[in-house]
Amino acid sequence: MKRYKFLIAVLLFAGSTHISFSQRELNIRNGLKNFKYKLKHNNGDSITIAFLGGSITQADNGWRDKTFTWLQHQNPNAKMKQINAGIGGTGSDLGVYRLDEQVLKYKPDLLFIEFAVNDADASSSSILKAIEGIVRKTKAKDSRISICFVYTFYEAFYKQYQDKQIPASVAAMEKIATYYQLPSINVGLPIVDLLGNKSIFLKGPAYHSSDSSFFSGDGVHPYPETGHQLYFKTISSSLQRIFTANSPQKKVQSKPYFSDALQKAGMKDFQPYMLEGDIQEAAVTGDEVAAKFASQMPHTILLNDTAQQIAFKFAGTRIGFMDVLTPSSAEIAVYVDEEKPRMINRFDKYCFYFSRMHWFFIDGLSPCTHSIRIKLSPQQPDKFLLLEQGKQRSTLEKPEEYQKFIWRAGKILADGWIGQ
Repeated sequence: MKRYKFLIAVLLFAGSTHISFSQRELNIRNGLKNFKYKLKHNNGDSITIAFLGGSITQADNGWRDKTFTWLQHQNPNAKMKQINAGIGGTGSDLGVYRLDEQVLKYKPDLLFIEFAVNDADASSSSILKAIEGIVRKTKAKDSRISICFVYTFYEAFYKQYQDKQIPASVAAMEKIATYYQLPSINVGLPIVDLLGNKSIFLKGPAYHSSDSSFFSGDGVHPYPETGHQLYFKTISSSLQRIFTANSPQKKVQSKPYFSDALQKAGMKDFQPYMLEGDIQEAAVTGDEVAAKFASQMPHTILLNDTAQQIAFKFAGTRIGFMDVLTPSSAEIAVYVDEEKPRMINRFDKYCFYFSRMHWFFIDGLSPCTHSIRIKLSPQQPDKFLLLEQGKQRSTLEKPEEYQKFIWRAGKILADGWIGQ
């Protein structure tokens, strides 16, 4: 392996909890008993493996593809299919809402959950609630579904691991994994060792055949040939140990560890009774921006006139929306009950570079039935105030798009009743 004379600096800051822990890549716990049984007694049945996570999971030819290919190779007589439920930039707070529609409806036999990096800045209570929601929703759908946690790595975790601390997001997930006796694989620990002895460097130029020194280009997203390959090496060896282990099965309690508040969380489409003022679906209008995200949000609607309004009632302490952030995005006014409107800008500085799916929640509501109305803000903010210093308007692609104000709303995120 080619060595470089310089080591690119590793940033060392992130929230952590001062919990001493053993440097263990694998916690087998109750293992993957049901999945192992199905592999052993397979008679040509279809086996579905789902992967829920962020961009590290979504990446092509990454640990997801490599793990699935390896499992298929190890079980050539099984007809396997994979579900890629990775979406870049998303954490467990959205994952619990996505679970039914993007994972469970495909009836998986094995579910990998990967959110350690994207949950790094989330509160422990938020992670516990969302991750337990994912586990309880999955087991409620089918108790035979096997679940395995995967903890990925990024540069802010480095010093914490070196100091024998566990990142806060991993600590929260380990509480849920331990309570429900689910296996967990920490693919970050071998990376820490390799970085420590300078066998690899955290980030640097793109991989090429004569150089495998760099884990990633940005300290977060591994190169398929290096970082992802190291992830896969840890996962495949851990799965082999899980499949060959004969550890006694510990009883799992049925009551929640932290909260079952999100066990009913899900995504819902907008219904005709909610729409006032000739609001149309993006697919009907031929909207090219929304079409890019049609696989996840096929019934995206367009709010593009101040005379239009979305209105409905819901029960619960929060309500959220999945949408598209793009150059033509707009600020919206959200009215909950009789409160003053919340002005929520769905345009940010990243819209100058790319369009993406995103989401937001309105939290902290009283536990009762609420009414909600959403309109375009009558006075839209100046988008160019967010233009970074040194970037010129003249360099923007399709500058006319920034003069439009459209809210592309794809899903309602709810954990309770919705109606008229």
